[in-house]
Amino acid sequence: MSINIQNLNLSLSSSEILKNISLNLQDNEFHSLVGLSGAGKSQFIRTLADLNHVAQPSPIRNNVSFVFQNSQLIPWLTAFENIKICSSVSEEHIDHLFKEFNLSEYKHFKPKQLSGGMQQRVSLIRALAHKNDLLLMDEPFSSLDLINRKSNQDYLLNYWQKNKGTILFISHDIDEALFLSQHIHFLSRKKKTITHSFKIEQAYPRDYLSFKSSPEYQRIYTELFNLLKEDDENA
Repeated sequence: MSINIQNLNLSLSSSEILKNISLNLQDNEFHSLVGLSGAGKSQFIRTLADLNHVAQPSPIRNNVSFVFQNSQLIPWLTAFENIKICSSVSEEHIDHLFKEFNLSEYKHFKPKQLSGGMQQRVSLIRALAHKNDLLLMDEPFSSLDLINRKSNQDYLLNYWQKNKGTILFISHDIDEALFLSQHIHFLSRKKKTITHSFKIEQAYPRDYLSFKSSPEYQRIYTELFNLLKEDDENA
């Protein structure tokens, strides 16, 4: 199912945050949104999920799952219980997801017993436990070290390639967006709207190091870096 967002505007406390944002997300596509801090990336996807409770209706009427920057797990529940309390799916299905994300032996651990990377994987499982039309991800790996970040990116891509679904991923990291995505959109802090979009042709699965040295990667990385730099200078 495609999701078509047309001319979305957002104002909070009389301040204009976003204006005239249009974005088309086709079924089973992986999109990323990049921009400077304060550009409104998080506010955009919070509006899509109707978390801002703004006066205008959410542009999405279908099932939406959300992965936050922090895992937001309930500390007194085990990893498995954190999933079960939020979903009506079978325990067998939850067990399958824990296996997919290599967490089966940790499912009865409480969040404080898990590493930050593991906690974010549990947060992913919680979002994926029930069928959704759109998975919104707000910089879910930004607080992780390099190894944990790459590991979680791989888990996410492996799951998505098997099960598909539409993803909109927020990132401040051009490298991360390029590795994960089929489409990248640039949200300008100055203009408060999406000004540029890029399509990445590199097929999956992607080898990180070889893709990073490819002409396509270098071209899009350079264009996005220059857009960020120009947006920062003109803000």
